[in-house]
Amino acid sequence: MFSVSTLVVCFDELSFHPHNLKVPGCLMKPKFMKKDNASRITFMVRRIPLGNVATYGQVATLAGLPQHARQVGAVLRSLPDGSDVPWHRVVNSQGRISLRHDDVFERLQRHELQNEGIVFDDTGKLDLSVYQWRP
Repeated sequence: MFSVSTLVVCFDELSFHPHNLKVPGCLMKPKFMKKDNASRITFMVRRIPLGNVATYGQVATLAGLPQHARQVGAVLRSLPDGSDVPWHRVVNSQGRISLRHDDVFERLQRHELQNEGIVFDDTGKLDLSVYQWRP
């Protein structure tokens, strides 16, 4: 049985290709690959470092679900209150906070990102070339 650290090492060696399982030193699929898509998405979102962001499409691709950016949004919207998943670190491909029906979450997301040192311009956009996570 592999430990969690072994699974992370195996995944780190996969870089941007989590579907590529021919990794030296990784004898089996990482456990998250066997779980449902929501688990794969939350696994990746938890890896986004403090002070960085990822786009919905980037999270989908890293989770082995290319072209499923909307599914990332659906999973993050369905998180229970008090979840430890840093949902606020996921933004749209323009570097903006995605609009919702209730702007409370938009304000909360912006507040959380600013607390992590992320700066927005006057139009509400952050610079992905500066803040985007590059695993």
